[in-house]
Amino acid sequence: MNNNAIVFSTIILLVIATAACDPPQTEGGDKTSQQQAAEVDEDGPAGIDDGGITSVSDDPGLIEEGEGLFASQGCVGCHAMDRDSAGPSLGGVTERRSTPWLAKMIMNPHEMVAQDPQAAAMSENFPAPMLENNLTPEQTKAIIAYLGAQ
Repeated sequence: MNNNAIVFSTIILLVIATAACDPPQTEGGDKTSQQQAAEVDEDGPAGIDDGGITSVSDDPGLIEEGEGLFASQGCVGCHAMDRDSAGPSLGGVTERRSTPWLAKMIMNPHEMVAQDPQAAAMSENFPAPMLENNLTPEQTKAIIAYLGAQ
């Protein structure tokens, strides 16, 4: 083999080795789940909709509406305020979790379990998946107001 062939072969091998070391990307150049997990903060993954809900309302009408929704949407079937049940206890949840995190979890529970480490860990302790109730941001805000009043 002549020197040109050796140099050319070496360059080709280096290019292949370098390409193999790049982190994998999903179709369209989206971030990997590891990269997404690194971007999760106390408000949950940035790519999940929180409906613009940033604070817990203390409006009595909204709290009452939230109480009705909590019952009519079946939340009471899995959640209690004073104890774990099929789902985690929700007493004091507005003190333990940020409002945007709660909004994301209520409106997009499956996405949260897939992308948020806290939600994923919780799902291991409570294996029945939270239902997707297709709540509006207004309904979600009312439920969070009710939870905040507990």
